[in-house]
Amino acid sequence: LSEAQNQAELDGKELVNLIQHMLAREDRLGIEKEISWAASDPNLVNILFVDDTDNVLFALDYKFVGRKIRTIVNDASYGIIADARKKGIHVTRVDTQAHRLWNAFPMELPARLGELRSLRTGVLFITHDYSRIAQMELIRGLKEFYGFMAFLVVICAGLWVLLRFTLVKRVEQIVDATKRFAAGDLSARVHIEGADELAHTGRAFNEMATMIERALEKTIQQKVV
Repeated sequence: LSEAQNQAELDGKELVNLIQHMLAREDRLGIEKEISWAASDPNLVNILFVDDTDNVLFALDYKFVGRKIRTIVNDASYGIIADARKKGIHVTRVDTQAHRLWNAFPMELPARLGELRSLRTGVLFITHDYSRIAQMELIRGLKEFYGFMAFLVVICAGLWVLLRFTLVKRVEQIVDATKRFAAGDLSARVHIEGADELAHTGRAFNEMATMIERALEKTIQQKVV
């Protein structure tokens, strides 16, 4: 949203310069065209150009032209306009909850007949609504989240397969050899390679089985003799 807000401020300043130039030439049609072209911004809600007596001289929606600004905007918006006119500087306000942006740009109005210099200040008031962008960012965030969760599922499934065919299989070998040996198969041995605990357990079982097998063979030989 910050990038869109910065762009809105730059576009507003550019529009101010164009309107200021056309005001000096009394080019009302040119101002109306510039305001209409600004509507190409999908986040733009309204543009109001107010004179020093709070009359709307130009607007994106023509029905507002000629009306008092107080009959169009709420107190908070009017406060932004009055603040910009009083201080003579650009004023911006952001509502992060509603995703709204207001920009008020003060502009010097043309001098009246007999005036050496204009003492009147108009204000270009622009409203943007970024709820659509916020919604798109939310959707993108959800897509990234679900994508990450799918990635985790794949990783977990891979780990399960790895454990199934390594750890579980090796444990099954030890259990199977133990059952066979206990059933009388003295040749039962564990064939596990590696240097981990299971491999050590397998070798210990093999050594034990070999010792028992030799002891039994020795006992049998002694009985025969």
